[in-house]
Amino acid sequence: MTSFDLKVVTMSGIKYDGKVIKVIVRTAGGDMCVLANHTDYASPLGKGKAKIVTEDGKEIHAECEGGFISVQKENTRIVATRFEVIE
Repeated sequence: MTSFDLKVVTMSGIKYDGKVIKVIVRTAGGDMCVLANHTDYASPLGKGKAKIVTEDGKEIHAECEGGFISVQKENTRIVATRFEVIE
């Protein structure tokens, strides 16, 4: 599966920066999934779970709240008020 760059940042710093094959987050309009070659998109984030699937298939689960997501070509950025990885 094709990968793309994802960067997740909060006020406390970078929470994730690397290649992924999928990211799922809760936006103001509901849950959305971003895959490689997704159309350009921007939305405020809601409060809910986030899931990142890395290039090697590892799944990262997190609680995400506030901020926004921006998708452009092969780059996706999440700027969140809160993004806490669930161990």
